[in-house]
Amino acid sequence: MKLPLMVLSLLLIQTASASAISPEVVSNLQCSQVTQGGIARQSWSAGGAPFGAPLPEWNAPAFDQLRHRISECASRAGQDPRGSLAYLQRLEGMTRLQNAQSAAAGERGQRRGTSPDVAAERDARSSEDRQRSQTAYERFVQQRDQEVQAANSPDTNERSLVAKVETFTLQDELKAFCNGVWRSQLPENTRINVIANCKRRLQLMAIDDQKDAETRQMEASGELLPELIQQLKQMPDNEDTLRQLQNLKSDNHYRLPSLSFPDQNKYLQAIDSRLAQISTKRLNDKCAVVTSKISVPNGIRDAVVIDGLDGVSLAYFLCGPVLTTDKVSITLRQDDVVDVKVGSFTLTFARRRYLKDRKIEVALNSPIQGGVNALILTGASNGTDQLAIGNPNFFVVNFYSQFSPQVDAHLSQPAQ
Repeated sequence: MKLPLMVLSLLLIQTASASAISPEVVSNLQCSQVTQGGIARQSWSAGGAPFGAPLPEWNAPAFDQLRHRISECASRAGQDPRGSLAYLQRLEGMTRLQNAQSAAAGERGQRRGTSPDVAAERDARSSEDRQRSQTAYERFVQQRDQEVQAANSPDTNERSLVAKVETFTLQDELKAFCNGVWRSQLPENTRINVIANCKRRLQLMAIDDQKDAETRQMEASGELLPELIQQLKQMPDNEDTLRQLQNLKSDNHYRLPSLSFPDQNKYLQAIDSRLAQISTKRLNDKCAVVTSKISVPNGIRDAVVIDGLDGVSLAYFLCGPVLTTDKVSITLRQDDVVDVKVGSFTLTFARRRYLKDRKIEVALNSPIQGGVNALILTGASNGTDQLAIGNPNFFVVNFYSQFSPQVDAHLSQPAQ
């Protein structure tokens, strides 16, 4: 069975000139412009201007307007917009990634070497406050010594009281001492000078106490966070766990008082990661049942098809085509090349190892350690005709996005 010409157009990444139009007037786009093929033909790569608007201007509100226009046009035509909306969602994620990388690169260029650590900055300010207080105290002592020497009457009583202030380690004890000095019958100048030193000493002690409290909380939080993350990892991969994790995310339930603010955010990241892990496993398990109908070489069963985002499992990549047609086959050649045939179309992939954290691919025999088994698109053809693939990542997204309605319908069915 040959795929329709419309599907062929979805597989091609084309760049076409568009009218000068901004995201604010997306609602005025013609319905023929917001088909999946029409959207795919726009220049969504860095430096492009889809529908006449520079790529950095395509933010969440602009994509929301485009989604609304797609749904509106599909409703008029009596069509199902889910395929186009699923494609647009992937496209939005890729656009957001490109814009974020561009913005981060610009910010790094402007702030290189000038971004201080918050904790270091706070410690620096505290050290400066201490230094200013100490300097003021030294000036005070020096001035007082000069006055005493000039009057030829050493004031040993006041000097001993000031020295006594420095010996206290608890604020409550120091406050009691200072209150006693103020209520005493000592000369007014002596009492004023001692109380001034009391206030300075109390301020420094309050700063030290605050730092100690923050340090203790950070240490306690640092010990608790690994336990919480380990509990997440040990939760079973089922619907019950999904509900519990969603509840933890809702209404800031993950912001436990026993965790510091940075560790609360790390806890949220761990919850999101576990949610994605369980959801992906559920999706892959259901798609694996579908792809079991065809022969998949053992060496690539666990492969990830790279699409410019996080990649998708080979089972998910093949799920839609297998649900749609029985003419799907996979061949692993001796030169580590994989051919995926869907009807008259053949997609050619190279086997690689992909390092997600560094966003790089290396050869299978590379000395670089780590990475996952990955497939990288290198070519495509329709029968004997070679297809221009442009950006391989966009081509891959275009390919499996056209099968989103069939996959969504399959995944919505209850487990057998």
